[in-house]
Amino acid sequence: PVLRYYNPKEEVKISVDSSKHSMGAVLLQNDQPVAYASKAFSPAQMRYSQLEKEACAVLFGCKKFHPYAWGNPKLIIESDHKPLEAIFKKPLNNAPARLQRILFEVMPYNPVIVYKKGSELYIADTLSRDCANPEEKDVPQDIVVHVNIPFSKTRLEEMKNAVNEDFVMGQLKNYISDGWPTNKTSLPETVRNYYSFREELAIYEGIIVKGGQIVVPERMIPLILREIHRGHRGTEGCLKLTREHL
Repeated sequence: PVLRYYNPKEEVKISVDSSKHSMGAVLLQNDQPVAYASKAFSPAQMRYSQLEKEACAVLFGCKKFHPYAWGNPKLIIESDHKPLEAIFKKPLNNAPARLQRILFEVMPYNPVIVYKKGSELYIADTLSRDCANPEEKDVPQDIVVHVNIPFSKTRLEEMKNAVNEDFVMGQLKNYISDGWPTNKTSLPETVRNYYSFREELAIYEGIIVKGGQIVVPERMIPLILREIHRGHRGTEGCLKLTREHL
């Protein structure tokens, strides 16, 4: 569509979308485009979960259209990724560490995330498939995540191998990376229990985490429990360690 002139007296809306390889954003007034933007994901970002990519698109839209978005008392951001609505309403510490960093940068814009069907978000969808230079710095390229895990490097390698060999963990990784269905009943029964907190799940270095906690593959549970009890921390100490990290 042809661009219209920006009117400072009218409300601003940003539509965003992401594909596997890139993201797009369009600045709208009265549902007419004022400006377009698109950008390819870096190699590191391409390994993000779909939720993290969609959050990157929100941050990209805010920063790209900063002069119009900053200080706007009613900034609406449209997305076809429904879990974004939920994650923006939850406390920041409920999100995975990498997603926390992205959300923290979006917070000063104070946007209202509104779900819109993908078929109605055709401009942002098109832009997300026709990307620009991935070297632009509108979204942080390298996000360092520090997770306090009480295991040795050897044990973590065992955990990674167990995740790779576990069927349920494999299913989870696919949904985290590619996106979850809108209906829980369409999921295999093996992963339905994870649906209620799906937006809190992420993959770091091959391990699935929920916030700062590790999702332990079934065959590793007895071994991890022995590790926890080996420290002779007592019942309360063992429960505290388990709640904090697993």
